Amino acid sequence: MEIVNCIIDWVAIILGLYVVIPRLKSLYEFIYKCFIMRQHDLKQRYDSGGSYVLVTGCTSGIGEEMAHRFAKEGFNVVLLSRNLDKLKQVASDIKTKSNPNVEIRIV
Repeated sequence: MEIVNCIIDWVAIILGLYVVIPRLKSLYEFIYKCFIMRQHDLKQRYDSGGSYVLVTGCTSGIGEEMAHRFAKEGFNVVLLSRNLDKLKQVASDIKTKSNPNVEIRIV
């Protein structure tokens, strides 16, 4: 009887691993893609010499931060928003804080 219990235990372990291992693999792939995978170099990938990035809603929040980040990467920036005064302020902030060498166009 003890041998039968030992066999049942081993079968349960093998079946458990059969179920758990694919789940662990998918969890590993998720963590790898989200947190470990190397980020692409946007400048190398998309810049064909003098490329522009269009950023909408750039006078505050995420849009403003993205405009600063693209400028730090060396992309020329086209700023698009409804408020001309705020656009001029963001353009001057980008020139002073992020990268003075980028071209900035205001729309």
